[in-house]
Amino acid sequence: MAAVRKTAPAVIINAAAYNAVDRAEDEPEKAMQVNANGVRNLSQVAQETGARFIHISTDYVFDGRNTRPYTPADSTNPQTAYGRSKQAGEAAMQAGVIVRTSWLYSPYDKNFLTTM
Repeated sequence: MAAVRKTAPAVIINAAAYNAVDRAEDEPEKAMQVNANGVRNLSQVAQETGARFIHISTDYVFDGRNTRPYTPADSTNPQTAYGRSKQAGEAAMQAGVIVRTSWLYSPYDKNFLTTM
């Protein structure tokens, strides 16, 4: 939060996450610490500094039972510790934009490109 206050960015894009989906079942507190508390802190400092806040979330906030594509207006119903922590982060946001995705793409580390 101190770094954001010092640099005063116009936009904060939060792509950070505890994203070890399976491990989150054994470490729900760690997932919640990053995915909920971290988002709350970034959202708060964005409000303080006037920065626009964009948060990358996940389709894990839904239960997967829909027979059509989800829309932003659909109710969340996470079925996993990871999904619950990401939903808690969305709920903790004071203001901003939520972008929900299934995977992030990169040539580095574990992600859709390197996994599939």
